[in-house]
Amino acid sequence: MAVFTKTEMYKINKENGYHDFDIQTRRWFNARIGDTLLPVPFGAVYVESTKREGADRRYTVRYFNERTGEVEHLSEFEQYASKSGARHFARKEQSRIREEQKDA
Repeated sequence: MAVFTKTEMYKINKENGYHDFDIQTRRWFNARIGDTLLPVPFGAVYVESTKREGADRRYTVRYFNERTGEVEHLSEFEQYASKSGARHFARKEQSRIREEQKDA
């Protein structure tokens, strides 16, 4: 299981032709990537927050695939109103992915 930084994650995403972490994309969604990347085989689970104009900040749990550079939603977009709720779900997803990879 590789452990990497957010900077490395951004680089892999861009090198594979994606724009999830481009500064323009992050500004558009007023997005912030959480400080904690939860390592799983071939990637990481993390919490991203977004804030629409006039609305409260909301949280989405995502999965970064280091092999392809792709980012996938593990929760619905902006599903969580609290960071703690999103973090709890992220840890559950980390465990689920680790178990799936063990059996694969």
